[in-house]
Amino acid sequence: MSTQQFQVQGMTCGHCEKAVQAAIR
Repeated sequence: MSTQQFQVQGMTCGHCEKAVQAAIR
């Protein structure tokens, strides 16, 4: 599972954007 792929998935979700930001941090 690549971080970039996860980021793209989060952006697609929209409400998951917050979760993605937390994961990046």
